[in-house]
Amino acid sequence: MLITPVFHSAPVARPKCTPPILGDHLPHDHVHLSGSARKEEPPGPSKVGVSDQLRQEVVSLTQELVRINSGPDNLVAGENQVVDRMSAFAQEAGLQVNRFETTGGKPMLIVTLPGSDPKAGSLGFVHHSDVVQPEGEWKLGQPFSGNIAPDEAGRESIIGRGTIDTKGPAAQILVAMKHLKQSGEVPDRAIKLFVFPDEEFGGKDGAWLLSRKQPELFADVKYWIVEGSGVFSPEFLNGLAGDREVPYLAVAQKYTIPMQLQLKNPASADEAIHKTRETLDKLDQFIEKRDWTYLGDKSETKKAMKRMGNAVGGFKGFLIRNFYNWGFMQNRMGKGNAAANRSDFCKTDFYLNTNTAGVPVGPNVKPSSASVILKLDLAGSARDKAIVSMRQEAGEDIRVIEQNGQLRLTLPQENYHGGNHGSTSDRDRDAVDVVNRALARVEKVADKGGWGQKLSVLDYFTSKSQHDPNLSEQPVTTQVTLDLRVAVDENPKTILADLNGVIGPDFQLKPLMGPEEMDAKVRRLKSDSPLFQAAEQSIGTVYGAQTPVLFGNTTASNDTRFLMEVSPQSEALTFVPVLYTQHGAHGPDEAVTVRSLQQGVDWVVDVMQRLSRLDSMPMK
Repeated sequence: MLITPVFHSAPVARPKCTPPILGDHLPHDHVHLSGSARKEEPPGPSKVGVSDQLRQEVVSLTQELVRINSGPDNLVAGENQVVDRMSAFAQEAGLQVNRFETTGGKPMLIVTLPGSDPKAGSLGFVHHSDVVQPEGEWKLGQPFSGNIAPDEAGRESIIGRGTIDTKGPAAQILVAMKHLKQSGEVPDRAIKLFVFPDEEFGGKDGAWLLSRKQPELFADVKYWIVEGSGVFSPEFLNGLAGDREVPYLAVAQKYTIPMQLQLKNPASADEAIHKTRETLDKLDQFIEKRDWTYLGDKSETKKAMKRMGNAVGGFKGFLIRNFYNWGFMQNRMGKGNAAANRSDFCKTDFYLNTNTAGVPVGPNVKPSSASVILKLDLAGSARDKAIVSMRQEAGEDIRVIEQNGQLRLTLPQENYHGGNHGSTSDRDRDAVDVVNRALARVEKVADKGGWGQKLSVLDYFTSKSQHDPNLSEQPVTTQVTLDLRVAVDENPKTILADLNGVIGPDFQLKPLMGPEEMDAKVRRLKSDSPLFQAAEQSIGTVYGAQTPVLFGNTTASNDTRFLMEVSPQSEALTFVPVLYTQHGAHGPDEAVTVRSLQQGVDWVVDVMQRLSRLDSMPMK
């Protein structure tokens, strides 16, 4: 699943902060608000007549689904339990249910509210039954608790993996369909909820397989509304639009190819890590110099920047509206973000082959911490003085700790300010990049102090790969997992050829998944399409006519990119009506606020009514 837009700015008071730029990423500043800073009020009376009982049902259903562990350590059993509960809810609501096995015991679920006109096509919502692993330290609650607790801003929230991605949003669809069924309203166009297995693991045994074996299941879908972006909280946007919550509709898409950068010839840990850091710097520089073409469409870019400027307001808003094509936006975006709409990558793990805790699987989750183990061949006062210098140069976010005669240079989770979703590119804030820069500063002060030859690297790992204390002296190879994102108008083979030219003969880029990863089709959606217009009008109805609605770029879900190929005439919009806080969808303490979950049902109902009635479609 994906969320997105970017900017690099230090955490400052929100009204004064520089706004992010809509691209393939957003800042994730960890703004720690007091418990009473932004306590949410109830959503108020439903704008579309959803009953209080159904509003409570979306909360309880989300809790039930979140309490099922459908992560990688309980995948098939968990997915089946999720589909069991969803199927039971849908059947009790009088909806049509089609459940079957894709392969290996993995379940597929299609819930349908039939339409009166079979020739009108259907409206499809895409979600999934699996979740990513619960990376990092959870502080608000346990990953599969589903408990309700206040978040840092005092908002009552359901805590747990899948609350955003995407059990909570799937519960919204089921409750909205139940509301329409109870109302007796028969849509012209059928409404369908597709719940796939294995989305977080590439979709091979779900959407990819079914789109090739049973494309007829999806051939009638005219409009797709899929997981991804949502309603961004003020602290997520870091000041954009002041204290308002801002819906973000994604009209341009990329897709992800998980890769691993490996050093071909084994070396010492110190040599391997230094070579790899140099190569990663080359890759970063290559990405920075590539073409920056926001949305890939000048007309759409102009409209998007006008909206951004209006939302920001003042002189900054004026500059955004009128000077985005003068290089102003690109220059303000900073290192790591110049490729907002082109192909890009982020680093989702870094470890040595001697670390048995490292897991060579696909990324999708960025680590919330990274560490380097160092050896310092100094003793006595000289060692003490060197360690003081290292702590000063490492930076305030980095800890330098002595352990068993070794030194551990680490970025702890509480000092990590980046995003956790693999598709969110804020490379300057990625844990690996932060630690690499700290290590470079430490080595520089070591050389200046005359003890550079006494300092060497023994190991490198993140909170995903953890740490194996049984370090080996044998030659080692670095393993750097990369989330490579490919823009809709670029050829992945050409991009990989370019990257291989950058890394040179000492390294190889190894695909982490099968050939289906290259077999993806995504398309841009025009902001004047009926799908976008309906979604925007529904936002105005539910969230208020003055709500600023932004649009831009996001990474396509692992399911949507395969489904788009089934029907070349279909269109897809990325949006789920839940509030994104700084924790995001894949980070520790993933949570959805109760208010946004309940209010979002109104949006789902409203957009279902607009898109399923043939006589009320918005005009282009």
